[in-house]
Amino acid sequence: PFRAASEAVHFDYGVGLIGRVLTRRALELTADLARDESGPRAQAAEKTGLKTGIAFPILAGHDVVAVMEMFTSETLTPEAPLLEALSQIGIALGRIVERKLTDERLRQNELLAAVGSIASKFAHDIGNPLNGIYTSTQLLDGACKDATDDDIIPATLEGLKQEVDRLRSMLQEFRILSGLTKFDFELADVSEIAHEVANLERARCARQAVTIELDFPAGLPKVTLDREKMKQALLSLCENAVDAMPGGGTLTIRGYKFWEAICVEVHDTGPGVPERMNVFEIFTTTKRGGTGLGLPIVQQIIVGHRGRA
Repeated sequence: PFRAASEAVHFDYGVGLIGRVLTRRALELTADLARDESGPRAQAAEKTGLKTGIAFPILAGHDVVAVMEMFTSETLTPEAPLLEALSQIGIALGRIVERKLTDERLRQNELLAAVGSIASKFAHDIGNPLNGIYTSTQLLDGACKDATDDDIIPATLEGLKQEVDRLRSMLQEFRILSGLTKFDFELADVSEIAHEVANLERARCARQAVTIELDFPAGLPKVTLDREKMKQALLSLCENAVDAMPGGGTLTIRGYKFWEAICVEVHDTGPGVPERMNVFEIFTTTKRGGTGLGLPIVQQIIVGHRGRA
């Protein structure tokens, strides 16, 4: 029952045992969980007979990536050496997590660098012929305006135009991938960028009965970023979110300050990502005809801003 109560709670900073660990980034002890006035699980602790609770952070660099808790049905006052040992366990576990995260980023960066090099040549060699094909389809479209509805040519041409547009879109992703090493940083307002992206997506959202909501507090500090790349990353996330709601829903873009960082979240009311699927793994996609490059590009843009996606 206590575990069920824990899973049902959203732990805000400073609230309860976990909230205090998140705030102080250090070990916390509660001698009597049932009497913890700020604890959202006090009633559950009383019902299950739990008394003492100890929680400590798993730190990866400056980030709390997890909180480990231990409970007992006895009222205990652990001695300092035990508390210090638990704190050191949290640091050691954090270093393991940090090494794994670093290894994964390096692997992804190496793979993306290799793909980026290929993408640059691919975009150059394919781009010009594809532009020629695109121009030809436009000319053919104009020449077929007098064709009847029963004529097979207009339908064939429409299918050709759709395929060319899809290839041009894929080629654009490869171009973006080949240019991710260059950033043009300036002081910018994230809220302003989010509103621009929302305006770009508004027509498509209306067609799919998707409502757009923006949640940015007044006075959110400006940050140093590459405005175009950040706009591109946010647009890619929103496009994926809208694609996940073909029957309608709500797209929410939220921004807030978190310690010294600015966080931006994109939420949708779609079915969610398949379990155990790493959407940031290059060439991984659930979309028919997708390249699997969109979200890895987003991740690289965020990493280029010393952030995390």
